[in-house]
Amino acid sequence: MIISLQATMSLIRNQPRFYNSATYLLCCVLLMVWAYRVWKPRIRPAQPWFALAAIAAFTMLPVYHRTYDAKLLLLTIPACAVLWSEKGFIAWCALMLNLLAILCTGDVALLVFFIFTHNSPKSLAVASYLGAPTLAATGILYLWAHLFHPISEAPVLDAVRSDRSGGGASLD
Repeated sequence: MIISLQATMSLIRNQPRFYNSATYLLCCVLLMVWAYRVWKPRIRPAQPWFALAAIAAFTMLPVYHRTYDAKLLLLTIPACAVLWSEKGFIAWCALMLNLLAILCTGDVALLVFFIFTHNSPKSLAVASYLGAPTLAATGILYLWAHLFHPISEAPVLDAVRSDRSGGGASLD
């Protein structure tokens, strides 16, 4: 099993010139936006988590990866936790996309999927096309959070600041 945006793009038009160009164009635009924002000064403490989560998903899109490479998605969990601490619709989106990305690209989930579908060729095809769009959606969500999300600082950071001002223990 591989994770490949080219395979997903081939569903739209099965010509290598199209699906390779479309994949590289999409990934190039996303990575350029990501790089532009990363090189700007950081304003909020949560931004590095969002940047790391976005790049963890984006790096698996332009070229194919095996499912065991998808363990990079563990890097999205801290960003999901930061968004979850804010509550609301975006927190639920982050949680659902993280779970979906981990399920669609993880070895154990694919094994269970294959057991229930009895390794039919059609189910193998469906499973191979789900990983890349889920990764793209996850990366885009965290890129959006990195660019625009008006996050107050994470509650953990607020707790550390109150400990520092109150004379309690600090993380330094």
